[in-house]
Amino acid sequence: MELLGWLNDLVETDYPKIELLCDGVGYSQVIDALHPGILPLHKLKFNAKHKEDYIWNLKLLDTA
Repeated sequence: MELLGWLNDLVETDYPKIELLCDGVGYSQVIDALHPGILPLHKLKFNAKHKEDYIWNLKLLDTA
């Protein structure tokens, strides 16, 4: 719970469970907080609902 609380505070989100980070958005926002501008946040699919969208976001993260 501490890790989830830290993440929610850092990126100003409200993830209720760690499992929901599978969309890649939260991880991408952490990387952007540490290295601003390295990841094009405007290309993320923030409302990802499907596996293809998750993969898209994680590939952007991997590229960064």
